[in-house]
Amino acid sequence: MNNDNPKEQEGIQIKLEEYAKLRDEYLAGWQRCKADFINFQKDEAERTAWLKKRLDRDWLLKILAFYDDLELAQNHLPDNLQDNEWIKANFMIYAKFLEELKKDGLEEIKALGEDFNPEFHEAIGETDSKEREPGTVAEVVQKGYLLNRELLRPAKVKIIK
Repeated sequence: MNNDNPKEQEGIQIKLEEYAKLRDEYLAGWQRCKADFINFQKDEAERTAWLKKRLDRDWLLKILAFYDDLELAQNHLPDNLQDNEWIKANFMIYAKFLEELKKDGLEEIKALGEDFNPEFHEAIGETDSKEREPGTVAEVVQKGYLLNRELLRPAKVKIIK
């Protein structure tokens, strides 16, 4: 190959320009692919976080239904079983379990005696009272909860009309 030939040098120059264009196309394609992958990773992390949050909420709602039943049983325990050590132990476990959930961000919504707030309370009935103002929560039928300061379940309440 003789570099003195101008036609040959011109052909080499053309090939170099073609290869430079290909190189630039491949580089741009790789950069787009890399950016797409970074965006995909970010989107996937957000989807995973959303799914985890959703699963946590669903799991906690199931646990709270069980917790409601335990609380109902405790509130309706016959007098002759109040001092039963086995039952006391079960209710201690029940209280400890709630404390652990509170450490993970679960918080009971205060409702009884509070003004009705549709953001946190679900009115399921009304009652009469001359002792309290209308719109005040008179009875909590089912406790409501926040999870990390977001509504998990509204409190079901009866309000004074």
